[in-house]
Amino acid sequence: MTDRNNREFPEELSFDDFDEISNPGPEITGFEQVVEKAMSRRGFLGGGLAIGASAFVLGSTALTPFKANAANGFDFEPVQANSLDTVTVPKGYSWQVVTQWGDPLWSKSVEFDHKTRGTGESQELSIGDNNDGMSLFTVKGRNLLVSNNEYTNRSIMYANRETKLPETADDIRKGKAAHGVTVVEIEQQGGTWSIVKNSEFNRRITADSPMEITGPARGHSLLKTSSDPTGTKSLGTWNNCGNGRTPWGTYLACEENFNGYFSSSCLLYTSPSPRDRG
Repeated sequence: MTDRNNREFPEELSFDDFDEISNPGPEITGFEQVVEKAMSRRGFLGGGLAIGASAFVLGSTALTPFKANAANGFDFEPVQANSLDTVTVPKGYSWQVVTQWGDPLWSKSVEFDHKTRGTGESQELSIGDNNDGMSLFTVKGRNLLVSNNEYTNRSIMYANRETKLPETADDIRKGKAAHGVTVVEIEQQGGTWSIVKNSEFNRRITADSPMEITGPARGHSLLKTSSDPTGTKSLGTWNNCGNGRTPWGTYLACEENFNGYFSSSCLLYTSPSPRDRG
């Protein structure tokens, strides 16, 4: 892996780590400066926030702290720290995997193939990679799990290649399809959650999904390109990290590190050639 200054980095380095090293940002952002002036971070945390003991509700004018207790359903036996390769939960609780990379959303797709790690077509019809933030919505009495698919672990996704890198056009298609956002309906039966295949709500938004630009920036000259002279359309979404559910019930997915996906050279993620780090 090579950055714009031709510095070499280990192939196993994650994209987030690579971006942090090659594109260091300012120690504090403009927004953080505003927040620091408005309130002390330590003062805010010291004003009543304690993990498992208190919470915050959004009032009409400000964040209002209140105490949580057993009556609110937060009474549980603490777990001890450990290094076990599992999820440790308090006594009386249980956990399960609800969705995972490659799980098909529709019957027309195929089950995940551990040997090939799937194809571009199968990935477009399946759960994306690297869930980073999610929200659960209830629509018409049904449960919709919406999650960001931030980036791909190339050494895992392309483990069927000796180079652990994309080598064909379909490999590139698969990697692009693993990005974006996944919307999937889930249901609980007999205490176990599972994917509702062929749900009318199931949807994959990927790096190849057409987007319509709305808001004040729509049609601005800086958004006009040879592909879209109107400045009202964009193609795909990448590296979705920040996310959140709005008070009016919609989902926000926010991109970061987009600079790592577009370049005028072949230094990073721009060519299907393993030598050029495609």
